[in-house]
Amino acid sequence: MSNEDRILLSKLLREISELRGEMKEFKEQTIYRLNHAEQRSEERQNDPTKCTVGRSLSDHITSHGVQKEGGRSVLFLVLETGMFAAMILIAVFD
Repeated sequence: MSNEDRILLSKLLREISELRGEMKEFKEQTIYRLNHAEQRSEERQNDPTKCTVGRSLSDHITSHGVQKEGGRSVLFLVLETGMFAAMILIAVFD
């Protein structure tokens, strides 16, 4: 092995060492970001005041009367059940 080969090899080993260091730093930053994102996601799931969608859904629910919505839901359930029964009767007697 010549002197030039040894110099080239030592340069390559230094670059590999630097690359390992950069990869380790990237891995640590990625793990930190993932942990932070998971923590924020859990906070949003458990506390609707921290989530925009949760706040708007909560505002929507409180702005509408619960009894009015409940009556409407029952009406739609009855209508859809009737339509389903009609479809079955049409399929059987067709």
